[in-house]
Amino acid sequence: MTVRKTLPAVLALSLLGGAGALTLQGQLPGSVPPGLSVGVWSVSTSGQPQELVGVSPVKDGRWSIALTATPQRVPTLNADALAWPGLLPPAQLSRATAGQELRAYGFVDSNSNGRPDPNEPLRELRLRDQGQPLFLVWVRDATNVTASHGYQAKLSSGWNAFAVTLGSSVAVRPYSGQVVDSRLTP
Repeated sequence: MTVRKTLPAVLALSLLGGAGALTLQGQLPGSVPPGLSVGVWSVSTSGQPQELVGVSPVKDGRWSIALTATPQRVPTLNADALAWPGLLPPAQLSRATAGQELRAYGFVDSNSNGRPDPNEPLRELRLRDQGQPLFLVWVRDATNVTASHGYQAKLSSGWNAFAVTLGSSVAVRPYSGQVVDSRLTP
């Protein structure tokens, strides 16, 4: 039986000026595996990691990743294929643009090369802002995503971070620097 461990992590995400850069800073209190690194990957529409866009070793339970570079292989956003937290079809984009969801993962970097090797499995970090799912998206051009139950996400060109409040309606708000928790999956 696999036991899922919750790492109450404190993250500070701050939007930087300029081309929509995003800096993630985190602290993983408690027992942290030796050699743990945290990385951010672009993911496919099925949620599979594709491209590592930023990585940081965890030192004394702390890490920081600056997301500034554009992901290399960014597909056109397809409203029918979006699987973001709280988004229920039908979804619409106000403007066609290239874009991709990103997710954070932890891995034990046993050889300190800054990349996971085949023997270093990824463990997803589930980000939560005040108990609500937090998700990351990169888009080439500003666009609005709307969907059922009042879902509205206004994406700026570049890096974006949003928290989603679920209920009878869906509230999507830009992340503005609150303390967030994360869960490192098995």
